[in-house]
Amino acid sequence: MLAHSFYPSDVRIRREASALREAGWEVDVFCLRGPGEMAREQVDGVDVYRVPLGRRRGSRLRYALEYGLAFVALGTSVGRRTWGRRYAVVQVHTLPDFLVFASTPAKWLGARVLLDMHEIAPEFYQQKYGVGPRHPMVRLLQTVEQASLGFADAALTVSEDLRDRFVERGADPERIALVTNSADERLFPAATGEYLTRGVVAAPLQLVYHGSLLPYYGIDLLIRALAVVGGRWPFTVELYGGGEAAEALRALAEECGVSSSVRFHGLVPQEKLAGVLQRAGAGVVPTRPGPMLDLSLSNKLLEMACIGMPIVASALPSYRRHLGETAALYMAPGDLSALASALNRLAGLGVRERAALAASASAAYGRWRWERQRVTYLDVVERLRSGARVHLSGKAETPA
Repeated sequence: MLAHSFYPSDVRIRREASALREAGWEVDVFCLRGPGEMAREQVDGVDVYRVPLGRRRGSRLRYALEYGLAFVALGTSVGRRTWGRRYAVVQVHTLPDFLVFASTPAKWLGARVLLDMHEIAPEFYQQKYGVGPRHPMVRLLQTVEQASLGFADAALTVSEDLRDRFVERGADPERIALVTNSADERLFPAATGEYLTRGVVAAPLQLVYHGSLLPYYGIDLLIRALAVVGGRWPFTVELYGGGEAAEALRALAEECGVSSSVRFHGLVPQEKLAGVLQRAGAGVVPTRPGPMLDLSLSNKLLEMACIGMPIVASALPSYRRHLGETAALYMAPGDLSALASALNRLAGLGVRERAALAASASAAYGRWRWERQRVTYLDVVERLRSGARVHLSGKAETPA
């Protein structure tokens, strides 16, 4: 595996690597090196090779330089290892899409290439920099995206909406499989009837959000909505995560007069998140609309649904498509009054109604449980290993 990311902290990569190990594969991960991490170590049977590069937000030039250096460093590292290992499959995790070409030496020596599309680069650029779909850089990223998908023998992505967009731009639908960012069910146990009842009674007016504190995730709307409904309902909000908007959100809470009701907990280990969620009365995912976010399926939403809790969420197309119309109290994306109204509705629900809402979320999650996604993932990798022609909409065909 190659990734412009960190291991084992990248949950998707770790889960897939663990699935491969459990299925009997030998796995090498080539990734970035974070503070305090070793250049080489073994993590739960996975051999990890880290290049001396980190990752941080910055200007467009900074991103280009960072991606370019990572391409060279990761490509060189895996290329050296390839001569001795002769990999059967090389899996490349995006972003950037063009990192897939770092697998070229392994492909020349017979490896099949799997491209795991975590994000969608053209829409990500639109979202981040506020440009339109015909911007020259967006068009360039679309070209790179399709070239990368064409180079790979098969691809994965995280939502039906992303897959549809790749296909609209020319990708072969039979070479792209869906493997969602499901909850890690070793850490987020699936809800039981007992929890669904106990959980909604424990702290009905305590709201929780876990994830990056970035402008487009709508946490500012949640704080403003808290000020709107605070005179009627004594909600508290627990924020778990870090990000560039953290200080601005603290200032906003002070400005709105709700700082005593909003608590910033910073980053917490994945192992503790399930307990955090289970102690809350409801989860809130107030994501703003946008070119990328309209297509994405939030992993935090799936984690909340997995453990079975009442959810208030933006009515983004991808959320409703994957979880259905009754899995959450939906609100118009980016609409303060709609969010305040949803919180009022939530507070007014009785215990049975809250339990029914939580049960609906849990039931909707069943389709996306990792045990099902794992089967799809391992099937794709095995088809590549066997040398079969990959037709992900049908059966694999063995060459004559």
